Amino acid sequence: MDANVRLDADKIELAKAILSITSKEVLEKVKSRLTDILDFQEKDEKLAPYTLEELYARIDHSIAELDAGKGLPSSEVFHKMEQKYPWLCK
Repeated sequence: MDANVRLDADKIELAKAILSITSKEVLEKVKSRLTDILDFQEKDEKLAPYTLEELYARIDHSIAELDAGKGLPSSEVFHKMEQKYPWLCK
C-alpha cells in the first residue's frame, strides 16, 4: 500500500475517532494533547545540529550553573514532565 494512501487512511480513522467523542472534557484533552504534539513537532523540525564547539560550550555553561547552585533537581524536572506530558510518562 502506498505510504500516502496509508497516511490518508490513518487521518480518516483519527477523524472518525474524534467525531465520535461525546464529552466536552475528553475533546478538550484530545485537543490540548494534539496541540502539544504538533507544537513539539514544529519545534523539532526547526532544530539544527550543534557543532562540537557549541556542545562543549553548552556543557561548560551548564556545569558552571550547577556549581553556582542553579538548576532543578531531577525529581522536580520529572514531576513537571509528568504534569505537562502525562501520556509520555507511563
